[in-house]
Amino acid sequence: MHTSSPPVQPRALSKATAAQLSDHVTELTDFPRFEAWNAPLPPLHLADELLSRCGEAGPLAGQTVEETSALVRVAQWAKEFLTKPHPALGRSGHVCPYVGASMREQRFMLTVFAGAASSARAADEVMLRLGRHFLQLPPVAGRAAQLKTIVVLFPDLPEQHAAEIINGIHQRVKPHFLRQGLMLGEFFRDNSKSGLHNPEFRPLRSDTPLLVIRAMVPSDIAFLTDQSAFVRAFIENFAARGCGEILSFVERRRGALSESQIAMLLEQVAELQARPHGWATPASAAPTAVPSVPAIAPEAGPTAACRPRGRCPVR
Repeated sequence: MHTSSPPVQPRALSKATAAQLSDHVTELTDFPRFEAWNAPLPPLHLADELLSRCGEAGPLAGQTVEETSALVRVAQWAKEFLTKPHPALGRSGHVCPYVGASMREQRFMLTVFAGAASSARAADEVMLRLGRHFLQLPPVAGRAAQLKTIVVLFPDLPEQHAAEIINGIHQRVKPHFLRQGLMLGEFFRDNSKSGLHNPEFRPLRSDTPLLVIRAMVPSDIAFLTDQSAFVRAFIENFAARGCGEILSFVERRRGALSESQIAMLLEQVAELQARPHGWATPASAAPTAVPSVPAIAPEAGPTAACRPRGRCPVR
C-alpha cells in the first residue's frame, strides 16, 4: 500500500491533463460538489481500536454487528498478511513495508460502505468524499501524511458480483484520485493481478471486497502504465523526479513491458523534456531540469542516474 520512498507533496494537474482524464469518467468531475457532497461520512475506525476488540461482543458505534465483525477481520488480515514477509513475494521485507508504521502511528483507518450493489452512483460519491476527507485529514505534509491510509470495506456485496462492482467503482473514480496525487487499490477474493516481483503471487486478494486510499509515491509508476493519461497525471505530480522514476522503471522492467508501453512512457517524458523551461515552477523558484530520454538497449542495466529508489507498494 505504501513504499519506502521519501514523501513528496503532489502538484496540481494542468487543465490539459484534467481534460484528458475526464474522458474516462461519466457525469463526475474533479472531486465534484454533488448533492450529497456535505453528507456525513461513514465512521472511520483506527486499526488498533479494531484489533483490541478481538472477542469483544457488541457492535461499534454507528455499525451493525456484521459490519463490526467485517472491520475486525480486515484489520486482523492487514496485520497478519500485509505487515509480514511472504515466501511468494519475490523480494525481502514485508508484503507492504509501510502498513506496520501506519498502524503504529495511528494513521491506518477502516470504514464500511453498504449498498454499492444497488447504487453505483452512491458508491462513487462516497469514495470521492472520502478522497476529499483524506486530503484534509491531518497531517497534510511530511512522512506522517504519507502513512495515512483509508480502507473502505464493501462486505455486503454478493460474492459472484464483487469483482465487477469493485472494478467498476475503481475504474470510474481512479482518475479523480490521480488528479489529487492519490492512489486507489482494489482488493477482492479472485483478483488476478500479479505481484511485480513474482507473477505467481496475488497480493490484491482479500476475502472482503476493499478499496484502499493512500498517497501517491514515485514508485507507483509501476501501476500506471495502462493509459497515457495516468502517466501524465504521475508526471504532473512529481515533475522531473517523476520523469527520472519513469526512465529508471523502463530500464528495470524492460523485459516485462510491451513495446507500446515503453514507447508511451518515453513519449510522456520527452514531451516534458521539450517544454521550454522544463517543469513549470513558481516564478520565485528556478526551473527544474528534466532528465534526458536515453536510448535504452534491451540488455542495458540501470544507469547511475536511474537506479531503483525504494520498493513498489504491496507487490
